[in-house]
Amino acid sequence: MSDQQRVLLFTYGGIAALVAVLCIAAIIVFSSFSAEPETARAEESAASEVSYVEELPAEAADAVAAPSFTVKSIQGGIGVFDAFGTLIRSLPVEVSTLPAADQNALKRGIDVTGKEALDKLLQDLTS
Repeated sequence: MSDQQRVLLFTYGGIAALVAVLCIAAIIVFSSFSAEPETARAEESAASEVSYVEELPAEAADAVAAPSFTVKSIQGGIGVFDAFGTLIRSLPVEVSTLPAADQNALKRGIDVTGKEALDKLLQDLTS
């Protein structure tokens, strides 16, 4: 093998290795974007008020235990999360304008059981 062939072999090999490293880096970067869907969904929902809480018929409400919710601060506003941690509603209320005790409670998260308790808590926080 001549010196010229060796130089070409090492050049092409180096280019192939560089392309492989760039492809792996791109895969890692793009997979990190898709690995955080909850964060992306929470950011989208925080921008506008969204409500997915459905009313249960009276018969079904007796047969099913009352749902539990967690109310906590999210991006300076108030977010309502279901028992699975999914953001189901956001309120455009500036948490910084609330009393310090409420701000601290919202940082930790306030657990409530039942839609009536949730509605009462949200009314207290927003009035």
